[in-house]
Amino acid sequence: IIDYWQLIHETQTARFRKEIQLALLGQNTFTGWEQQAISRLQNSCDYLIEGRGFERWML
Repeated sequence: IIDYWQLIHETQTARFRKEIQLALLGQNTFTGWEQQAISRLQNSCDYLIEGRGFERWML
């Protein structure tokens, strides 16, 4: 997913930054955004699985 995010960041920089800030990063700085965003995405998934009863997706 990070590879896709980086591709979008390269082609749609302003929009990508705005949307990832709103969706995952909050007020955190954009430096090191990849690991911050993936960590926040994992936290969101964990919440939906454990707190809301969604099923975990297995490969």
